[in-house]
Amino acid sequence: MSFFKFKNFSLKNEDSAFKINTDGVLLAVWLSFSEFEKVLDIGTGTGVIPLILKYRYPHLEITAVEIDELSAKEASYNFRLNRFEDIKIVCEDIRSFCNANNVTYDHIVSNPPFYNNSSLPKSKKLSSAKHNLTFNIKDLEIVIGNLLKSDGRFSIIYPYDFCNELEALLIKSNWMVEKELIVISRKGKSAIRKILTFKKHYTQDRKTETLTLYTDDIRTKTMEYERLVSDLYL
Repeated sequence: MSFFKFKNFSLKNEDSAFKINTDGVLLAVWLSFSEFEKVLDIGTGTGVIPLILKYRYPHLEITAVEIDELSAKEASYNFRLNRFEDIKIVCEDIRSFCNANNVTYDHIVSNPPFYNNSSLPKSKKLSSAKHNLTFNIKDLEIVIGNLLKSDGRFSIIYPYDFCNELEALLIKSNWMVEKELIVISRKGKSAIRKILTFKKHYTQDRKTETLTLYTDDIRTKTMEYERLVSDLYL
């Protein structure tokens, strides 16, 4: 078996269509929760986002939805492995889950399928996980509109170059950016990702932060990135 080891927990990282990557970890570590919240993770993959959130905020009630059966089974295994059996895993298309579910959430998070302009992966499983083919941001708008509480928040990590398109769509339904993190791989390079937190009818100025991940080409972490993940990585 292939495992990804953090300091205090490990994840099987073998069968999921979407392997553990920096994007999911960044989204999970940047978010903060001061009180009980019901959280929904869309497209959980190995379950890395719920596991990091539950490790840091044990009071959260988390549901993880994953369309791919092998990925969902691996996430379920990882929750049990790390004694977080109270994280609920649902193997279902999020649109079907949305239509059948009358529960609403305080916070929805997602490291979603994207790369819709890149070359298609060979396997159908990877295609579903990594491409904007069967689930797009218009679907996402409908899902968060139905599953979020009126004062809830939606957080997403997305390719920087596509964020204007994402914001333009969501603003039509009055989803405004409350805060954002601009992610740069290395000093002097262009931004590669944004983490955005949306809130309905938010009227104040957005809070903007910038994070540079590495100081050099051999991926030496910057001090700010090291501080953000110091409790996770070995």
